Amino acid sequence: MFKNIVIILMICAIAIYARPQKYLVYFEDKGISEKSDWTQIAAKTLSQRSLQRRQHANIPLDWYDLPVEENYVQQVENLGAEIVHNLKWFNAVSVICEPETLALIRYLPFVSRTEKIRTLHAKLPPRIALQRVAYVDSFYGSAFQQADMLKVPFMHSAGYMGEGIIIGILDSGFDIYQTAFDSVRTYGRILSTYDFVHNDSSVGYDTSANDWDQGGYGHGTMTFSCIAAYIPGTMVGVAPKSSFVLAKTEIIDTLGGEYERQIEEDNWAAAVQWMDSVGVDIISSSLGYYDFQGDSQDYSFEQMNGDFAITTVAADFAASRGIAVFNSAGNERVSGWGHILAPADGDSVCAVGATDFAGNYASFSSPGPTADGRIKPDLSAPGAVITVWNPDENAIGYSSGTSFSCPITAGTAALVLQARRASNPELSGWDLIEILKESADQTLSPDNDYGWGIVKAPVAAGIMDGIYGMVSNSNSGQLLPDIPVIIGTDTFFTDVRGIFFIPIPKQDSTITIRLAADGYFYQETTFTHRESQIHRMQIPLTPVVEESAEILCYPNPFTDSLTICWRENDNQQRYAYIDIFSPSGELVRQLPEQDFIEYGHIIWDATNDHGKPIAPGIYFVLVQTESKSNCCSAVQMHKFKVLYSK
Repeated sequence: MFKNIVIILMICAIAIYARPQKYLVYFEDKGISEKSDWTQIAAKTLSQRSLQRRQHANIPLDWYDLPVEENYVQQVENLGAEIVHNLKWFNAVSVICEPETLALIRYLPFVSRTEKIRTLHAKLPPRIALQRVAYVDSFYGSAFQQADMLKVPFMHSAGYMGEGIIIGILDSGFDIYQTAFDSVRTYGRILSTYDFVHNDSSVGYDTSANDWDQGGYGHGTMTFSCIAAYIPGTMVGVAPKSSFVLAKTEIIDTLGGEYERQIEEDNWAAAVQWMDSVGVDIISSSLGYYDFQGDSQDYSFEQMNGDFAITTVAADFAASRGIAVFNSAGNERVSGWGHILAPADGDSVCAVGATDFAGNYASFSSPGPTADGRIKPDLSAPGAVITVWNPDENAIGYSSGTSFSCPITAGTAALVLQARRASNPELSGWDLIEILKESADQTLSPDNDYGWGIVKAPVAAGIMDGIYGMVSNSNSGQLLPDIPVIIGTDTFFTDVRGIFFIPIPKQDSTITIRLAADGYFYQETTFTHRESQIHRMQIPLTPVVEESAEILCYPNPFTDSLTICWRENDNQQRYAYIDIFSPSGELVRQLPEQDFIEYGHIIWDATNDHGKPIAPGIYFVLVQTESKSNCCSAVQMHKFKVLYSK
């Protein structure tokens, strides 16, 4: 009996091994020896829009743009292999064949190597019922918050909604006939669609597919809606007037009753290659996998180095062709993996992490670094309980994941590219990503949770200037949330990271920033702003005087001004008289009499009694009240400088 079982298992194993599988077959060359022929032949594989994008960015055609040699493909097919995709960037074809056929293919003189194609797996994000109590805007509906964190509404009001920009989206399929997409359909903004799983042009409900894949369009519909939805008052995406190229590269399968996404790597590579040929400006992909169901082909973290995974190499190829490639960082922070995922590990790929609406990084958002130590993600955006279009209900719903922070960022990039392209048509996709990172709110301290932070679109677009600040406790260095930052009549607040952003008009001006927070001494900073400057500053706040302290002068050393604080140990109204002396005892400045209860403070503008600036040096501050006198010293140094202005 035992022997019979063993024989049966062996037969099953042989049958499984012998059944057709998917492989990549790499060729030695492209059958073209004369370099003078390259440009003409390669150009025939690309649309005029694709050629134009390259010309504007000064990116020449090269060997990788040449098609795979057709004679080589034909000989592989003649041996019995089914050709799936031609991958010119890899000089390879993906095929389906039995192991015996693969052995014959390996003996062809022009074949350099072969490898089995991985099938990657990931759980789908949940579709959340109407649980979030969201601010409902009269135009954006409940999608306002996710757009406002990147200052997208300002871009829309300035006339930038993505016109003239082509965005390619790769996902599990798309139901383009949902109400949310009436506008993009009506105006012909869906330029092309293709299903790289079934090799046809349908990316929606596929009656010819297996039952488990007929609903596969759900995830893609939700990611697409973050950019393209346009139902004023209900949901408006971040770039609803862009044009779109849609690729189905994944299938939806059930595993143990749960839905998951599956993708074969060659499908994704072929789709990205196709999008280059069509002429997209931006690619948004929510791909993020490492797991192959525990078989020997699982990626290791050491392979997340930007050069290993097929999808990562394909993404970097697309970036080298002038396309801005955005990819989800992944949802693996608390999983056994716990790292960034391919192809987000690519050094030319903008990996996008997720935050909640308070600015905390999302509990699931995959952190960096890459295996070779680079900071990832590159940027972050809202990705927790995001408003999406739910195709099951043909209505809004909510979902979470870096699957949604990625299209929100990619769509915002389209607005920036639209604004920038008028004056800088040579802007490449890589240049665009660098501009976005420079405008993000954590550029002073990028890390492996947020990357360079959350993009501020008007600054990236060059239509507004900005002030970026980090507020900290001067004693502990801890960053301080919810600190009011006042400029003019407007009040802004630091987020949970202690970071604030203030947009300012593109014109010369003198700016005063005031910080007044409970438990901290008032602080005021004045500086000159020049048109097109970006200011970045770190502002330490000093906690209120300890019980044992009677007088405090800060900052010390000081430049433009000195804040003088004092206290009495009762709640009586009192008067204080403040005098400033030089080390020789000369009276430099007599400040106005101050009335106060328990605490008092005044700001000295570093001038003498004649209104002239004082010389750098040591000064003594004497504060006298009816009951006591206290003195402190302070050092005046050169004028205040913003940490970084561009």
